[in-house]
Amino acid sequence: MSKIKSDITEGGWIKNDTQVTFKNYGNTIAVQSSSNSNKPTKLKQCLPKSKYTYINTATGEEKPYMLNDGKVLDTVKREVENAKDILLYNFWGHQNVVFITLTCENPTMDFNTIRKYFRNFYNKLKRKYGKLIYFYIIELQKERVEPSLHIHAVIKHTEKKRFSIPYDELVQLWKKSGLYSCSIERVETVEVLGTYFFKDFLDVETLKLYPKNSHIFYCSINLERVEKETCTMEEFIEKFGEKFYRDSSIINNIIDEETDKIMCRYIKQVYKTRKHKKHKKFIRTIKKDLTVKQIEDTYLIVNDTPRKIKNIKLKINYQDKELMKKIKALKKRKYRLVLRYEVSLRYDLSNAVIVDVIDKKDIQENHLF
Repeated sequence: MSKIKSDITEGGWIKNDTQVTFKNYGNTIAVQSSSNSNKPTKLKQCLPKSKYTYINTATGEEKPYMLNDGKVLDTVKREVENAKDILLYNFWGHQNVVFITLTCENPTMDFNTIRKYFRNFYNKLKRKYGKLIYFYIIELQKERVEPSLHIHAVIKHTEKKRFSIPYDELVQLWKKSGLYSCSIERVETVEVLGTYFFKDFLDVETLKLYPKNSHIFYCSINLERVEKETCTMEEFIEKFGEKFYRDSSIINNIIDEETDKIMCRYIKQVYKTRKHKKHKKFIRTIKKDLTVKQIEDTYLIVNDTPRKIKNIKLKINYQDKELMKKIKALKKRKYRLVLRYEVSLRYDLSNAVIVDVIDKKDIQENHLF
């Protein structure tokens, strides 16, 4: 297989007619689409009577297959994604969720022992506070000289809107389980916590610590699992547009280094719940200085340099013949575009339609000082 590289940029755009898969976590929705439309011609051709070499059809070279030695198994990657889904779906909301770190007074590398300690600790906690759910991982404590395992846990109260554990009481409960040191803090964003939990699990050396057929996370039995749903982007906007707004968008291009062509494109957009009431949109016309990047049939891709927003797709009124002549004559430089768009509470030109084009050079030449 040829060498590939990943080009990650912000401002990815998903077309309305594109099929997307999304996961609804309650307060956030992750929408993802992938496209193989720009995939080049067949890059490899297996040689007869050979299991170890192939021919790259783009360059004609014979190359060996790359073995999977030293790489993380796909099953581990899937389990990490599954763990993040469970964490995001069941533990969002910061008033009734706490993040706890539990460490051992005496260094230990026995997984069964530290799991037994946590079960004793959690049972005492549940008897005192009522209906709780938990999610925890066991990882190596890097700060200690002697190798030792410790626990990162998230605990949520399912009936109360506010939940907290006094630190002194937490220490006493953890001491009774046979261990000593612990810490507790409030969870504000579960997304950041999920990244922190599994930052080392895609490393081969870290996975060697875990016994065979063990799990990388443990959680309550009755936790709900998020399900993937499929629809077009237009259907998604119609269904969730009033309740959610687009918070971030990332595009990941997988590029073949030898041919410099895009093999696959992944676009991920994150939508978050509105904390304010959405006002009715109204139509207005503005003049905006934008840098033209690329011209397509029904879209114009521009960059808004002052706001550092790239790859904005603007619709073109292609029925206007005079406007289309101006657009076809555009070059890659700054232009003052006259846009008609629906104003919303957030800065978003996704609904804007170009109605006129003014060259900034013409403005400077005709300006009277």
